[in-house]
Amino acid sequence: MSKWILYEPDYDKPHSIIVFDDGNDRFKSLKNIWFICGEWKGKVRMIHADKKTIIQSISRWKVIQNIITDDLKYLDHSAKKLNDSFTPYFPLK
Repeated sequence: MSKWILYEPDYDKPHSIIVFDDGNDRFKSLKNIWFICGEWKGKVRMIHADKKTIIQSISRWKVIQNIITDDLKYLDHSAKKLNDSFTPYFPLK
């Protein structure tokens, strides 16, 4: 019989839950930042960013690794810059 493989979470790899159901909907009110700390048969165990709250089991497909970061200094969100580099395929009227 296989068992959970538990390990220390990698706090440099935050995840978000995209489907809250099966009893995990009570965690919806928390900020959606979680870290994987265990695996078993297509499921993961997660610990919240508060380092206290634990989801004992959630299907792996309901979780995605965050690509959004609070450190956005490397991204230029300038709409003008984006529009300046846009060349339409069809002529604009």
